[in-house]
Amino acid sequence: MDRTLTPDSQAPRTDCVYCRRPLALCPCAQIVVVPNRTGITIVQHPGERDHPFNTARLAKQALGNVRLIRALGSQHLERPPLPEGAAVLYPSPEAPDLADLPADQLPTHLVVLDGTWPQAHVMYRDNPWLQELPHVAISPSQPSNYRIREEPAEHCLSTIESIAAALQICEPTTPHLDRLLDGFTAMIDGQIAERERRVDKPRRCKKTEKGGLPVRLAEQWNELWILHPELAPVGVGDERHLELLQVTAYHPGTGRTFTSLVRPSEPPPERLLGHLELTADELNAAPTLREVGERWRAISKGKVPILGWTREGPTQALRLLDDPRPIVSLKSLVCNRDRSVWGLREEIEERLNLDVVVLEAPGRGGTTTGQAVALARWVTGVTSP
Repeated sequence: MDRTLTPDSQAPRTDCVYCRRPLALCPCAQIVVVPNRTGITIVQHPGERDHPFNTARLAKQALGNVRLIRALGSQHLERPPLPEGAAVLYPSPEAPDLADLPADQLPTHLVVLDGTWPQAHVMYRDNPWLQELPHVAISPSQPSNYRIREEPAEHCLSTIESIAAALQICEPTTPHLDRLLDGFTAMIDGQIAERERRVDKPRRCKKTEKGGLPVRLAEQWNELWILHPELAPVGVGDERHLELLQVTAYHPGTGRTFTSLVRPSEPPPERLLGHLELTADELNAAPTLREVGERWRAISKGKVPILGWTREGPTQALRLLDDPRPIVSLKSLVCNRDRSVWGLREEIEERLNLDVVVLEAPGRGGTTTGQAVALARWVTGVTSP
């Protein structure tokens, strides 16, 4: 197939099966495989899997010795098999710079986290096996070339740029290493050229009233449900899927809390249960997903959207509960109102000095949903229960 970076606006869009970019903008023809000796394991956040400019897909094509592990809705992952000499590339305070290590102390395998910086922090925080690995860091000699996605600071690099910088230190003489970023550069240049080529202005959502979505949500406050699910991946290989373990929701109009555990098809790992503050006995005694879905649909009737901290987990939960309503992301609303408070939910709550609503629910579901309620009040300006 002849792949060109020259867009053809008349042709119907067909995406490349490898990089998932439109064929007219596909950079795959520029990719040269690098026979890297230092093994690479990429752990990908679920939010990055379908991102159109995700660079882990390019790294998977461009490296001869690479493995990509895709997380599902939960960030709790079983430790994959890793060889001796493996280290995680993560800028913790105690991590030595790769460039400062003697040749005989360089790692023989690197674990790299793929996601935004907040996403990477969550994966690192919630997976103790990552924290137990030796740590290494890099000091980029120049800013990222990722000109179509904003990095939080000049020293921050995309996944493939971080890998390239690390390999330049660990094995600088490897053939074609200087071409590892060719596909990445082609993707960036092609997208920028496409943006400049367009003569029409980007479409923008209309605001139906002053203040936009937060104002509409404030008007619908007594009809809303604020929901937090706990999901976990089960099964192996092609049978791997997400299961709902707990759903907790709060209805401001009545002050009612809906909470229920959901019986899983197989016991979750003990480490995950500890994080959720639940026990296997509690889950084994819980109602089935079908029973919980019937209860949820019976009390949550309505057409207004559901509020969730993020969109992905609650959307998955509503799909499992057979509820077709859309999810509105509180995190997006909070960060749109004040971009200085972006970060993890707990960090935002502390920065804004919010009073968390205490809900009666087992495990951490009540606390997490209470945090979401406090943030929903802040972003809408509603002070009543």
